[in-house]
Amino acid sequence: MDLTLGEQLLLLTLDADSGRFRHQLQTEYAASAAALLELALADRIRLEGDRVLVRDAAPLGVPGLDGPLEQLAQQGEKDDLHRWIFALRRPAFDPALRALADKGSLREERKGALRRTRYELLAGETVAATRERLAAVATRGEEPDERTACLVVLIHHGGLWETVLPDADQEALARRVTEITQGHWAHPALQQITDSIVTTLSSFASTTTATIIVNS
Repeated sequence: MDLTLGEQLLLLTLDADSGRFRHQLQTEYAASAAALLELALADRIRLEGDRVLVRDAAPLGVPGLDGPLEQLAQQGEKDDLHRWIFALRRPAFDPALRALADKGSLREERKGALRRTRYELLAGETVAATRERLAAVATRGEEPDERTACLVVLIHHGGLWETVLPDADQEALARRVTEITQGHWAHPALQQITDSIVTTLSSFASTTTATIIVNS
């Protein structure tokens, strides 16, 4: 695994000019959902009803996934997927950020009198290639592999298309994502967890957008 789904999301939503994340709260929710999808892809977790069950607690050697997996294993079956996406926001987001720095994809800087944190993007070619791959699938109808399909679904239901592909027709994107979501690119267990994540992320995205509008 080169970049996890969460790491790709962070790179795609980092504003290279300001050095900050566009729609950070939505990105955190999407990164949390991405960690759960990665764990499902690795056959570490599954859903039983709305509950997240750990099939295998063995670490994957990826901090942004091993931390959430450990929390899931310790909590047992106490919380449903909706609550886990909320609870794992920072445990998924922060290690993904550190991993990108370790991989040389970005650099943390502190600037100004208040020493505000910003991030310098060092992986422009990687971001451009990822955007092109997403555009090929989401706007030109190419068939995605399993991981790209997951990334498309996370971006769409996380409310992040305007950041990732700002010039694309948003209605056409929605239609294409529906095709992908209803397709047969995932095995049944993964499809189940993906469907649940879609519902939860859409709810979080709507709430976050409404909060932004009220506070603007």
